[in-house]
Amino acid sequence: MLTKLVLESIRLQISVVEDPALLVDRLNAAPITKKKSENAAALLSKHNAERDKLRGLAMNLYVDWKSGIITKDEYLHMKEAFDRQIDGLAGKISTLEGDIEHYNSGVTTSDAFFTSFLSHKNIKGLNRGIITTLVDEILVREDKQITMRFKFANQFERVREFIEENSLEASG
Repeated sequence: MLTKLVLESIRLQISVVEDPALLVDRLNAAPITKKKSENAAALLSKHNAERDKLRGLAMNLYVDWKSGIITKDEYLHMKEAFDRQIDGLAGKISTLEGDIEHYNSGVTTSDAFFTSFLSHKNIKGLNRGIITTLVDEILVREDKQITMRFKFANQFERVREFIEENSLEASG
């Protein structure tokens, strides 16, 4: 009886994984997913160039002050303004780098989460290998209640978030 319940639970989990796998493939092929990454990369390049330009201008301020072209007060005021702009760009750059990493490390059906479950799609029976690959824990309580915890729970949540984010953006 326990074996039958475990087998049915695994089959159910495989079916739960199968539908998101199809959706993930479609979302990854969608032009909007590639476009987001390209837009973020272009904006990152623009912000890096702007930050480098501001750093150069800030460095030249010192030379201008020492050469007597500007006063010390003008130097300090302009330096502070450049530093604020550079700090603002640094925050934007950091966010964009995170976004690009997020887009590039998206979800694919070649992830271990999908391959582990879908490789057992037509499961007929149980063996130790299947259980150790898919199941993290099976608890049988005294009242004969059974609780199973599957592996890849975090990845399942990541897939759910990926689908939610990209479905909203594709429809919006």
